[in-house]
Amino acid sequence: MKKKQAWKVMGAVLAGTLVFSDAVPLRASASVGTEKSAVQNETVSGTENGTETKRAAVYVNLKTGDDTADGTTAETAVKTVEKAQELLAVAAAELQADGKTTEKNTAADTSKTAAEEAAEKYHPGMIIFPETFMSRFPAGTDIATANAVAEPLDGEFVQGMKKLAADHDVWLTFGMKETIEDPADHRCYNTVVMVNNKGEIVQTYRKTHLYDAFGYKESNEYKAGDKFFEPVDTPFGKLGLFVCYEVRFPEVARYQKAKGAEIVIMPTAWFKGDLKSHQFRTLITSRALENTFFVLACDQCGGTAMGESVAVDPMGVAFAAGNEREELIPVYVDTDRIKEVESKLPSFKDRRPALYI
Repeated sequence: MKKKQAWKVMGAVLAGTLVFSDAVPLRASASVGTEKSAVQNETVSGTENGTETKRAAVYVNLKTGDDTADGTTAETAVKTVEKAQELLAVAAAELQADGKTTEKNTAADTSKTAAEEAAEKYHPGMIIFPETFMSRFPAGTDIATANAVAEPLDGEFVQGMKKLAADHDVWLTFGMKETIEDPADHRCYNTVVMVNNKGEIVQTYRKTHLYDAFGYKESNEYKAGDKFFEPVDTPFGKLGLFVCYEVRFPEVARYQKAKGAEIVIMPTAWFKGDLKSHQFRTLITSRALENTFFVLACDQCGGTAMGESVAVDPMGVAFAAGNEREELIPVYVDTDRIKEVESKLPSFKDRRPALYI
């Protein structure tokens, strides 16, 4: 079933039943609680018509009330099933990079496989790929070799991704190495490209804050961009974006909020290391909570990259997450959650900019 291109229809799913992206319940599961919007995702295996299936499942705890004879419970069930039939998924493609995507044709094959799998399982409106997804070399590779694969935006890799988006009627967001204007400069841009479901580039963003930290010098390999991503109006809501290390700069996220972003995408290649997992989750949660928007972080995994992709809602609740290995992570977003949280926590409205330097 083709899903409506709207995030706002993604409301509560029937308590007590796991409901899939195509609204086929596989099994009952008693899951009644006291909060109305604690949405979670999982993958469930089952059998349908003699064939083993594996689908994304979403469930939510609904407020409980007295069962009455006036049909209130039945009406709630009908409404939630109707909403479930309109669910729109975002698939975060947490993929291994080091040693596997050093060739652009390998990355193209990987993206094609991921898009086909996501389309079959989740019918997503958007697929998010990690930072520098186009090509990433093992640690220690010399810069000249690593950057030799860089391409312009009209190059073969982006053209292939545009076709992939159009073929699968899905928006794509992905990282790449983009050539720079000065041929004498050995660096390239760390660029993220957003493509709509017609295969058209909506916007590109060159990472502005480079990871010169924890003993690494990203500015040796990349040239910094000079402007922020401008949030984009889409059929799903207003999308913002920043990249990896930039989550450590509250000003970057606040710019996205000030420009009206409801959902911020964060492609990343987060390095492993002491306390890095803790910092990753803490920073993403902080940016989501202080700006009362969603943050969807899609990380690389394998080699030096950590994985652990995560989606956090405006109240700071992680409602979808990955582990350390390659996987597609379905994410279901209800943008009505933003107004609900802002009514309780109007921190953005309560700012006093005149006092800030």
